[in-house]
Amino acid sequence: MHRRIETRGLLFVPEGAPRALICFLHGVGESAEGAGHGHDQLQRLLRHGSPAALADSGSPLLEGCLVLCPQLPERRSWEAADAEWVDLLVSDALRAPGGHGAPGLLTGFSRGGAGVFRLAAASKHRWPALWAVDPALQPDLPPPPAGARVLVHHGTEQPGAEHRPAFNARIEGAGGAVIPLAADHVQTCRQAYSDPEAYARLWGAG
Repeated sequence: MHRRIETRGLLFVPEGAPRALICFLHGVGESAEGAGHGHDQLQRLLRHGSPAALADSGSPLLEGCLVLCPQLPERRSWEAADAEWVDLLVSDALRAPGGHGAPGLLTGFSRGGAGVFRLAAASKHRWPALWAVDPALQPDLPPPPAGARVLVHHGTEQPGAEHRPAFNARIEGAGGAVIPLAADHVQTCRQAYSDPEAYARLWGAG
């Protein structure tokens, strides 16, 4: 069971000492769109079977994890500059009673999937695992930090798919894994985040 906290996003705090923190970066349609981080806007983070939705429903896939889901104030992509305020949210979450001492997994969907690489490159935290789900590809995405476990899922409607060969080569060259799914954009999100084997791989257990 997770306790839900509303802030510049959603934070789900498990009972007992957390084993790790998961930070989820949403897609463009889940931003606050200039309306502030009110309850109705924060509900958007629960779409598409995201980690926020899984935590909110008490999914055993996220058992024992702090789950942080920051929300962009307006409809746009995640940029390197966002690492500063997201890092503050991460640090606050880790200082909570019983908080885990270090981040565990930085993940995101669509433009949030691309944001994983931008924020990981600019973050003051060292993220041991990165997971991009159907990331919206652009040629200027930075490579994953050295030493991180990296997993990428993509479906049949991946934004920026013309950049996929070069991007996949970079991920696989860094020792990461790319998994194709026969699913549209939203279903790729739902399928990836409901796969127990993906979590096992990212935690180093598979």
